[in-house]
Amino acid sequence: MENQAAPGILKRGPDKVTQDFLSKNLLRQAFRTNLSRDDHDQVLLRSNTEKLSARLQDFLKKQTGTWATFEPIGFEPDIRSAVSASSHLTWVYPRVENETLKFYKVNSRADLVANKWQILEPDPARATLVSISEISGLLIPGLAFDETCNRLGRGRGFYDRALEEIFNHHQSSKTVNPQKIGIALERQVSKTNLPADPHDIVMDVVITEGRTLASNASERTLP
Repeated sequence: MENQAAPGILKRGPDKVTQDFLSKNLLRQAFRTNLSRDDHDQVLLRSNTEKLSARLQDFLKKQTGTWATFEPIGFEPDIRSAVSASSHLTWVYPRVENETLKFYKVNSRADLVANKWQILEPDPARATLVSISEISGLLIPGLAFDETCNRLGRGRGFYDRALEEIFNHHQSSKTVNPQKIGIALERQVSKTNLPADPHDIVMDVVITEGRTLASNASERTLP
């Protein structure tokens, strides 16, 4: 009997995978070039980030349990105010370990240290490892998303491997998968579908400053 594919994991033939790999690298270059331009209206960017944070905070008011967040780098939206305001949730942060992500609860942001990519992540000596079975939802950054909630990452695959591990755990234990929430500004949303390979995970929803995009793969109806 064939293994059941995870919701949001798209199967492609080898030729298609190669084509998508090349297309994704070109798309990454294009998005990085556009997002790093210095002619963006900084006042508008700050305003849009504040709108996104407010919409995310409204969404989080309805959630419970343990949620994973992220420390923004570069052009990623700064959602720390929404996370801080959502103190009814238990927050965990990702740490790169063995080419995937492990999640830790910290006492404060002072327990975060920069890794080799200068991304802040938990110091395991001062943080508590949390089992993936405890996570109710994840806020996930990306280089880009499309309107069907496909995600284009930076190319290292950390989130894809972690999400596949989480899916496999919940499939074997017959428990509900955590919500996968993509976080992006509208300038990161592609109007055309992004290419996807066998390890790509579709988000349940993507929240921007102006709308919430729902995935056809989602088993939930979210606001």
